[in-house]
Amino acid sequence: MKIKITNNDQIQEVLDDHQEELLAAHPTSIVIEPGIYRERVHLYGNNVTVIGQPPVIITNGLGALALGHNKTFFTATFLCEGQNISLTGLTIVNSAGLGENVGQAVAFYGNGDRFKLHDCAFLGNQDTLCLGPIIQQNRDGSTTETPVKARELLTARYVLTECFIQGNVDYIFGGGSALFEHCRISSTPNGRFDDGYICAPCTEKQRPFGFVFNQCQIVADRGADGHYLGRPWRRYAKAYYLDCQLAPSLAHSGWHDWAGDPDSTTDCDFRTYGCTPAVRQQSWTRAGDEVPAALQKQLNDYFGLDR
Repeated sequence: MKIKITNNDQIQEVLDDHQEELLAAHPTSIVIEPGIYRERVHLYGNNVTVIGQPPVIITNGLGALALGHNKTFFTATFLCEGQNISLTGLTIVNSAGLGENVGQAVAFYGNGDRFKLHDCAFLGNQDTLCLGPIIQQNRDGSTTETPVKARELLTARYVLTECFIQGNVDYIFGGGSALFEHCRISSTPNGRFDDGYICAPCTEKQRPFGFVFNQCQIVADRGADGHYLGRPWRRYAKAYYLDCQLAPSLAHSGWHDWAGDPDSTTDCDFRTYGCTPAVRQQSWTRAGDEVPAALQKQLNDYFGLDR
């Protein structure tokens, strides 16, 4: 089935009109005409391909502080759930502002398996890109609130190619397994704070991979010199940087623990291989000059890549 969305349409209204078809077994193709779509979008389906005819900008500005405690995951400009979903040529923005003023503000929240995101841009500040599943419980003991239909996912694989991701605090986060290939990752200033973090994985113990950045360009704007490659959101967090070109300031800063959580580095798995410049390491991180062939094969097999 083919669906056409014009710049006179509301994306969500069109999706709602075709909800039954989006969940059917047969493939659905959605083409979005160029335009700025000022709305929040929730795509729930299987075997769905969305192609934006650039520029397609989907933008909204909602921060967690406007909603109250424990509402981070309700701020997403674009919430995408399901299996075997492909997005191409979309720019997705949360324009709420800096985290110190508005709290967490998610641009894209993916929750499912076999997602392919190509030539997309995700723009925000704190918590720009969330790849589920997420944590089940907050540190204060409360249950994490989320709008998704499936809180737990047996497999949650995301492949992002030639995408652009921008933010400043934990702006790539979640418990999914995500492979970023040939992406540009851009750290921006964090208001009056000097520190910032690219990724904050909360990988579950049984999941073989967390976030893997392969041959990506990792840059930092002026004023983001104190940012780090990542920190473990939960105990078994996993993040690898493979053959990446890094901003010198990020390579110098390296990794960071999660402040206030002495167990955050106990069982995490943070590595760099073949990155330039070489990354400053901690006692709980690992590094190598080349990507091990066995690791590359495991990644190819797990993410279903043909090399």
